[in-house]
Amino acid sequence: MFLAVQNRHRGGARAGGTESETHVLNERFLRRVPQEEIPVLKNYPGPMADLIRTHGCGVAVEPANAGAMADSLCYLADHPEECRKMGQQGRLLAESEFRRDRLASTWIDLLEQVYAKTSSTSTETAKRVG
Repeated sequence: MFLAVQNRHRGGARAGGTESETHVLNERFLRRVPQEEIPVLKNYPGPMADLIRTHGCGVAVEPANAGAMADSLCYLADHPEECRKMGQQGRLLAESEFRRDRLASTWIDLLEQVYAKTSSTSTETAKRVG
């Protein structure tokens, strides 16, 4: 059994880590884990923890709760079939929500909205100045 553990230390994703390193780490993490159908154990809140809970693809525990982390590790070690199911759920989630074409479409929509808002603001400013 394999288990992907994504955690955050004080001050960043890793001790001394930068935000850009965090982003790269998360991108690699999101690509590799679903392909291998590995359940995730995560120890900090946020959208990824919510996805893990909602889709049943692992366990998300509160930060600095060593007891919950240990209990989760023991539970997963004692329940390999549950781990397999969580890994499969993670793969399904990745295939439905994190496909490159879907992510690209989401980014394009967002950029178009920002551009439209910026263009209308520029036009209004030009009218006031002119």
